[in-house]
Amino acid sequence: MAIPDTINESPWVRPNRPWLKNRPDNVPITLNYPNVSGFHCILKKSALDFPNNVLMFFPERNEKYTYYETDYYANVLSNAFVKEFGIKKGDGIAVMTPNCPEYIFTVYASGQCGAILIPINFLLKGKETKHVVDDSEIVKVFIVYDQLYNTAKRACKDAGVEHLIKVSSDDPKELTLQKLLEEYPPDPPKVDINIKEDLGALLYTGGTTGLPKGVMLTHSNIMSNSLQFVLTGAAGIWQGSIEETIKQRGTSSSLTCNPLCHGMGFFVLNSILTIASTLIIYARFDPGEVLRMIEKYKLKVWSGVPTMYNFIVNHPDFKTRDLSSLEMSASGAAPLPPKVAKIWKERTGLKVINAYGLTEVTCMCNTAADWEEINPESISFPIIDTDAKIVQPPDY
Repeated sequence: MAIPDTINESPWVRPNRPWLKNRPDNVPITLNYPNVSGFHCILKKSALDFPNNVLMFFPERNEKYTYYETDYYANVLSNAFVKEFGIKKGDGIAVMTPNCPEYIFTVYASGQCGAILIPINFLLKGKETKHVVDDSEIVKVFIVYDQLYNTAKRACKDAGVEHLIKVSSDDPKELTLQKLLEEYPPDPPKVDINIKEDLGALLYTGGTTGLPKGVMLTHSNIMSNSLQFVLTGAAGIWQGSIEETIKQRGTSSSLTCNPLCHGMGFFVLNSILTIASTLIIYARFDPGEVLRMIEKYKLKVWSGVPTMYNFIVNHPDFKTRDLSSLEMSASGAAPLPPKVAKIWKERTGLKVINAYGLTEVTCMCNTAADWEEINPESISFPIIDTDAKIVQPPDY
């Protein structure tokens, strides 16, 4: 990772914002962002720098993939998407799977061939799934986990979707994502992407208050938000300056059960790859398994939603597992109950960092950084190049 140039005043944040006075001099006010060919370069850069580091471990199938291998399979799929399905820049690739390696391959393959990634929550029912497909109007290829095939098939009816592809199948004659990974060479297409204008992803959000709504994220949105988060000093590797922090890439490890199809999960994935960390991924949350993995692999970072923390601190193994390797713990998506935060700190010695964000800003807005005193009941300062204002709604 090249060290981004910094300047003294952000074009996006008013200079009189009070939190800027509390930011150390060695934390940049703003960044000049790298001009690369797309958000898939997050993976490519780390694969170039740390090819043999394990990027992901999927315990449910006992599968590990290095950064080189993950980039290899993303190259294979991007080639297959173009040659097998005729994907062009601006076409939509929907993917509806639980957390799994194939999901991650698809994320960066879609970016590389200029397609627009449309992650669909695998817990959605038929009506909501069809709404996403119909509303986006661009889905050309729909990749689906085998068990969700019938839901996807109904959603694609009369929607103009040309290819509905399972991740795997018992039928050897059926074209699947696994077969594409086996049969195509890693020859990614060359696509001219305008990172500030072209969409990299269309994330649907707000399904708890009505039908999901599509949020349009450019390639630049996706890359910038992860860089802002890391270089604010909030990724668990801050070393007092940008230069020293960048030297820590490739040294961290974490685990996630957060759905990678969700805005928070998508952000976590891109941030993990930005710092070339190792990520253990689970399709389902099991508090005992999380505790076991932290102890076994001496993980440095754990992040989850408040419900997960509540289950973990009330699990019988919480008092006996060795959690001393943890250097950072974070929570988001909802307020963390102070009682849970207190129990966590008493057992691990760590205050939980609360983060706040929304899909409309590529997820991350505010979070505590490694250089500040952490208040578990606060969402702290906005990250680099992010403005914020507290307002009181009318009649509140």
